[in-house]
Amino acid sequence: MTEGGGEPESAAAAAKKAEIRALLQAGSGRQIDRLLPTNAELARQEKQQDIALKKTYARNLLRLMYGQVLVANVVFIVYAWAGKDWAIDPSVMHFWLTATVVQIIGVVYVVTRYLFPRRDAPEAPPAPN
Repeated sequence: MTEGGGEPESAAAAAKKAEIRALLQAGSGRQIDRLLPTNAELARQEKQQDIALKKTYARNLLRLMYGQVLVANVVFIVYAWAGKDWAIDPSVMHFWLTATVVQIIGVVYVVTRYLFPRRDAPEAPPAPN
């Protein structure tokens, strides 16, 4: 495992860290530069982490939405069956179906806009420190 408790460290990464520590202890700072990751490697790692985070976020948010819609529909069925003996006012049914559709479309829209921003939109300025 890594120090931060993330994914397991590969043997190559562990060997590289050990070599850097040895060079630091020996006072060979210039030789360390060849062992440090390049900007391209860091960008690739960041992109992989971003994709993994987006997959996890989308999957979990969709699971929550499915659960919420399921629970809400069960409550509606119990209300219609036990409380009103299926004699529901049409305006209640219209409101219920509209709210369900709006919720699903709204969640899908928000998630897709967050996870997949428009490529032609200008980038936001960096946050102040």
